Formats: sequence, structure tokens, C-alpha cells
Amino acid sequence: MNDLHESPIKKVFGQDKVLAFALDISPSSVWRLVKKGIIPPPVKVSGFTRFDMKKSVAAFRAAGEANQRSNTPPDRSNIRSGGAS
Repeated sequence: MNDLHESPIKKVFGQDKVLAFALDISPSSVWRLVKKGIIPPPVKVSGFTRFDMKKSVAAFRAAGEANQRSNTPPDRSNIRSGGAS
């Protein structure tokens, strides 16, 4: 590694609660987003279910940007409440 500031870690994996914290949502909302196809599903890492943090955060941001481009306010009620009206 030539650059001292370059991270030796290429991928970071985390539990649903770690991803939820990073996205400021609940762990159950993380699973709703996976079910809707907004973020990628978790993978098995040494037998543990983990999310690729970089890909998941990027997908979440891209979905938010797509909502902004369409001039439609994001429907966060479905994410936080599970869609109950």
C-alpha cells in the first residue's frame, strides 16, 4: 500500500442493526427494503448473515435520489410503519 490514507479493508459487512443505524431506520425497515428490492439481500460471511454496507448504503441513496428526480416525495410511511394505513 503506497498511500497511508488508503484503507486496507475493501469490503465491510454488518448486521441488520448496524445497517439500520447507518441508514437511520429500524432493523425491520432494513428487511422491508430488501423485500422491495431497494437494497441488496444479505450474504453469508463465515456462516453469519451480513449486509455489504457499501452496496446497501449506495442502493439506499440511489433510491432516494430517484425519488427526488421524479419530484415525488419519498413515501417513508411504508418503510417505518410497514404500510399499515
